Amino acid sequence: MERSADTEFHGLFREPTYFEDLTERCAVKLTSLLRITGPAHYGLWQEKIGGVHFKERTGQFTPIYFMELEVTDEPVETRESFEVEVQIRLGKQLGLDGQIERLISEGETQVYAHRLRGGERVCVGRTRKHSVFTRPDADPKRRKVTELHPSLKMGGAPRREIHVVTAAELLVPPEGYRPHEDGSFADPDSHVWSYQQTDPNRHVHAMDYVRALEFFAVDHLAHLGRSPRHYFFDRARILFRKPCFTGDFYRRQGTFYLSPDGAHDVFIGTVVKVTPEGAPPAAEQPAVVVQLFAQDRE
Repeated sequence: MERSADTEFHGLFREPTYFEDLTERCAVKLTSLLRITGPAHYGLWQEKIGGVHFKERTGQFTPIYFMELEVTDEPVETRESFEVEVQIRLGKQLGLDGQIERLISEGETQVYAHRLRGGERVCVGRTRKHSVFTRPDADPKRRKVTELHPSLKMGGAPRREIHVVTAAELLVPPEGYRPHEDGSFADPDSHVWSYQQTDPNRHVHAMDYVRALEFFAVDHLAHLGRSPRHYFFDRARILFRKPCFTGDFYRRQGTFYLSPDGAHDVFIGTVVKVTPEGAPPAAEQPAVVVQLFAQDRE
């Protein structure tokens, strides 16, 4: 197959269904989507783009910077595998001077399953993911990758421009949403990340940030009289600014916004690194920003 930096890569994979991926309704959990789609995405990347030893050969890697997740509340057959469709395209982000700021790998997946008890094949989840080409270096300038490694044999850079979501964008609710009167929360005490929450990349796993903010939101919404029996989080938009590590202390804060139609509200939460005493460093920005959309249950 001939390829270039502008080729769009496609693949179809099967992934097993695990008990812990499903809710009491046998619907896919939002935080299980990365587990279900990750091997398929990585398999296509390894086969068609980077090869088996991309990091060792190039001195680069592609950590997730932004991710969007979406699920339905559709019950699925528990003894059948998921079908995962994957598309990967490469792109670039331009700076104000028109020069390449960084290279991006954009991946999209759709997850399909059969409805419970012999139903038709339906889409039960999707993801969109931006991973940034980077080098593991303490110097921000040396971390930047602005052209593809020659070993990829795909040319210097893709022509496709990709918009990279910023923290400022995620901290603002969608147009028309208004803050709940009592809907701003903050951790009274700091928390610490455990060894069990890390992954082989040697930092806290992406979905553990989402889980931590989901639990935080659910607790506070329940105290506002909104029971999780009546809604579920069907969509998340996550920006990973700075990794956290085993033993790091953090605090969560967030605000609950009401949607114009009252049926798809959003909780915008952040994780901020703090000292063991609970104080954030001066002018510390959030390590992670998450938007969680609450969909009314039928």
